[in-house]
This record gives sequence, C-alpha cells and structure tokens, in this order.
Amino acid sequence: MKSMRQQRTNRRAFTLLEVMVAVAVFFAAVVAVLELVSQNLRLAQAFQQARPSTADLAAEIALSTTLQEGTEMGDFGEFYLGSTWTQDTILFGTNGLYQVDLTVQEPIGEKTIESKMSVLLYRPDSTAR
Repeated sequence: MKSMRQQRTNRRAFTLLEVMVAVAVFFAAVVAVLELVSQNLRLAQAFQQARPSTADLAAEIALSTTLQEGTEMGDFGEFYLGSTWTQDTILFGTNGLYQVDLTVQEPIGEKTIESKMSVLLYRPDSTAR
C-alpha cells in the first residue's frame, strides 16, 4: 500500500509560473480585442458625422421656381463650420433650361475636400440677365 506522500508526488499539477503565464496570455488577448472594438467604435462615429453635400444644395435649388444666371457663394453657418459652397448658373439653351454647377468645399484636417455636381433645371419663368 502506498503512503499518502507517494500519492501526492505522483499527481501532476500546474505550477504557479505556468498559471501566471496563462493569465498573462489571456489578458493580452483581451486587451487586443478591446483595442479593436474601441477602434471600430471611433471609425463608426466618424462615419456618422454629418457632412455637407452638393445633393442638399441641388434639392434646395430644385424647390425654387426661378433661376438667375450668375455666381453665388456662401457658407453653411453653424451647421458645417468652415465649409463653403459655390453655385454657377448659366442658361443652357434658349428655352428656359439652366445648368447649375454646384461646388462644396469642406476642410478636413489639413486637407480641403471639394465635391462638385451639375444639374439641369427647366425654369421657363426665369429671365436671363
């Protein structure tokens, strides 16, 4: 019959060093996953921020009943700080067809992003300059 001391020495158990290494590897993996999650949340937040659009300007112009040839400029006020727009309107034909060229300039960091759009609008009640 084996004594209790012999039975204990036959058992294999984890040493304190092995447990500490396993815990360190586990926490390193958890930190890496949390960093990925926080990075994705920052990117999702950046994509959700509203930005000025030439389509918004085109929709506003489409609601107007008359157009005048010329160039207009402006900004978006407190809605989009630092962003500006330009509208160039020319008579495209003699029958009231106007071409409206829209440009939106938006500062992002040190760069300025420029968006352009051209639309044709039929406004027979408008007068040419």
